[in-house]
Amino acid sequence: MDGQENIAIRGSLLMEPTERLSIYLKAEYNKDDDEAPVRRSRDCSVPQVIAGSDGALRAQFAPPGHPAWAQTFFDPCDPWKTEISEGDFFLKREMINLTGEISWEVADGYNITSVTGYVDGDVDQLQDAHGTPENVLFQAGTQTADIFTEEVRIDNHGTGNRFRWLAGAMYLTDDHDWFSENQFFQNGAAGRPDTRDTKFTTTSTDSIGIFGELSYDVTEKLNLTFGARWARDEKDGTIVHTAFGFGGPIAQIQGCNFNPPFQFTCGNAANPVGFSTPVVVTDSWEDLMMKATAEYRLNDEHMFYAQFSQGYKAGGFQVEPPTSEAATVPFDEETSNNYELGWRGSFGNRARLSVTAFWLDYNDLQLLQFRDTAQGFFQIITNAGSARTLGVEVEGTFLITPNLRLEIGGALQDPELTADVDITGDGVPDATDGFRLDNAPRWTTTIAAEYNFDLDDGSVLTLRGDYRGRGNAWDDIINRELTQVGDSSKPMRMRPSAHIFGSRLTWESADTNWLASLWVQNLFEEEEILNIGPPQPNTVDRPTMFGRPRTWGGNVTYRF
Repeated sequence: MDGQENIAIRGSLLMEPTERLSIYLKAEYNKDDDEAPVRRSRDCSVPQVIAGSDGALRAQFAPPGHPAWAQTFFDPCDPWKTEISEGDFFLKREMINLTGEISWEVADGYNITSVTGYVDGDVDQLQDAHGTPENVLFQAGTQTADIFTEEVRIDNHGTGNRFRWLAGAMYLTDDHDWFSENQFFQNGAAGRPDTRDTKFTTTSTDSIGIFGELSYDVTEKLNLTFGARWARDEKDGTIVHTAFGFGGPIAQIQGCNFNPPFQFTCGNAANPVGFSTPVVVTDSWEDLMMKATAEYRLNDEHMFYAQFSQGYKAGGFQVEPPTSEAATVPFDEETSNNYELGWRGSFGNRARLSVTAFWLDYNDLQLLQFRDTAQGFFQIITNAGSARTLGVEVEGTFLITPNLRLEIGGALQDPELTADVDITGDGVPDATDGFRLDNAPRWTTTIAAEYNFDLDDGSVLTLRGDYRGRGNAWDDIINRELTQVGDSSKPMRMRPSAHIFGSRLTWESADTNWLASLWVQNLFEEEEILNIGPPQPNTVDRPTMFGRPRTWGGNVTYRF
């Protein structure tokens, strides 16, 4: 349905051999056979591709040296429709997930818990990265991963003591193989062959963590908690990156001699440029994280808390380095310090409300960007120094009447870089201090209201309306001064704010066995931009992905 075919099977088993021992097993299998997502142009007034004969359009829209095409193509102005190349585009996933949890009460109130997990996953895809009838750029890829985790912990939480403790350890191993290929198609009339940019990557990760927590009820109202976790990640891998064809898209690949008008091609299928001998990489990262919390329960309905916590994300290696030298350059771990103040409260059975204020400091923030480097132009992860965000979150549920329920949620934040970052690749930090972080809107909101109509036969009819909104967000940290071709008021890398409304009508039988519902999503057809692709040498407008249009449907459920 809607270009998706999904199969899911899940089974679970709970065994309790004794009053102190329980064993829980779960197995899941998921298989998806979907149509691949499609990007299209952002603005139907700007051509995606321009024919060589359209001199006026080339002068107005195309940058110097822009490749010519057989025809000029404009996307239709309906953002949910486009024309794509002929081809069998697909996105296929298959996953097996196994979980086992053993809980053993070794003594009164003292428990040992073991949690084991295993995931085997495969992904295979081919997609048209643009939305034109011309063959511009196809993206192919396969991934396989095997992940095993084991966690063991012991605690005395069942004793009811004022002093509670927990200690544990975790181990993870992740083997990941990844193939990706960008397939560029140039204008055949200009004598330019197809171009392929291929990456093979293998990664093996071993991660261990040792953690503990102490909690003490100072009084019946005041609780203090302190925790610590030490983590270490070791990564080993190999990478191969080769390319051949027209030198424009692969000009920075190692060994490419792109030098128009004297030389337009780099390598060939038998002798590609780049590096075919696997580059072996290995490194490790570790960190000690702390957490401290104070909770004060004013009464049974209101609680205040203050918390300090630290976070850690392991470093890694570049996934598409253009040279063997770039492949060996890792990026560092990212850490954070989080400060929170909050209140949780309820007012009888009529309202629940929570308010949280936070300040989050990042150190060595891992930043993904497309840029020129000393090793060439490619997608690179760098450590951006420091960043911070501060804000407030609110969440509440209100029973206005016995039949009318209101839910609200929202956040205001001010996320920004607090250091200058080299975004041009010349080795000199640019003036980015104060830049808002990418993919970070300043506000988000969700509101939902539902009303129950009690029918004479005992069944219930529920009418629900909901709203989801967010502010505008940058799609990348770079090129913020660039505006859309033909419209200087629209930044190329900005995703505008979005306001999505929906509704649902549900009938539930008196015995609660039957449920039937009708629903509509994106009622007013908001043109929400989900993603803006990187610039390509083949097209003028940025490839863009939009959210769903107005979508309606129904569901019938029977419980037995």
